[in-house]
Amino acid sequence: MEPLSGPELWSNQHQAFRQTEGWKRQVYVNSPLLEQVNSSNSSVKISLADQRGYLLKDGGYVVMDFPVATGKYGYATPAGSYSVLSKKANHASNLYGRFVDIDTGRVVRYDAAVREDPLPAGAKFVGASMPMWMRLTHTGIGMHIGNVPGYPASHGCIRVVRPAMERLYPLCRPGTRVRVHSAWSPPMAMD
Repeated sequence: MEPLSGPELWSNQHQAFRQTEGWKRQVYVNSPLLEQVNSSNSSVKISLADQRGYLLKDGGYVVMDFPVATGKYGYATPAGSYSVLSKKANHASNLYGRFVDIDTGRVVRYDAAVREDPLPAGAKFVGASMPMWMRLTHTGIGMHIGNVPGYPASHGCIRVVRPAMERLYPLCRPGTRVRVHSAWSPPMAMD
């Protein structure tokens, strides 16, 4: 029997990763494939059901498999096909953040929404930090580094763990395809 190589080997490595204890909190990276990825041969898939993100090469080879946090109840991340519209390394939300007392700097309210919560007297709005922001819609949905607790927790954005986003962000360009699925799993190798 010949040793596995190429796509068959990559698929088996990814399967082995998904069978290790604690994999749902971990980032899988296929380093040889990562070296071959560029903005023209890669795409991103997000599975809302599994709270996982995938960087794919040529539509099917899993380069990265990483945890994400999508929109919580009432702020669902919409499934659909998107493209990265723009990128900003240090972005702050103009919709969600906290209210801070102007004089003391003390946080008056965490998890403030400017469209829903009245600004308290003597306070200012400070937008939530969204490092490595990649805009997907003109209505404020994007991908960025953020807290990923293992369940839907955002106001609609796709939060990505820092180690994954630090690799993903430089590879994605405006036009990179991002597909958000209700449920999606990468294909597994044939036995």
